[in-house]
Amino acid sequence: MSFFIDLIGEFHTCSDNLEYPSLILKYSSLISVCICFIICCLTNAAFIKVVGYNPNNSTDNESTPMPMRFGQELFGENGENFMAILVAISTFGCISALIFTYVRRLSHYHAN
Repeated sequence: MSFFIDLIGEFHTCSDNLEYPSLILKYSSLISVCICFIICCLTNAAFIKVVGYNPNNSTDNESTPMPMRFGQELFGENGENFMAILVAISTFGCISALIFTYVRRLSHYHAN
């Protein structure tokens, strides 16, 4: 276990060690936002390509949730279950992030 902790510590760079930290942080933030935007667009394009976009076909949209339809189109019955599990994990991750953020805000309010 300590091997992994040491390995992670090797890749951690402190801003004190950088030559121009404000410039590097500015460009790294812009690059990360651009990469996230491109990944989001490609994910939406893949979703529309697999599931299709037909607003007139409302019977499929009402009976099966869209993520489950996406998994079903990709991998059949197993894909539908897999997407349901991924949605549940994502939901619990979002809830835990909200709880931890709220606790941090409370601790900062009580510290002052």
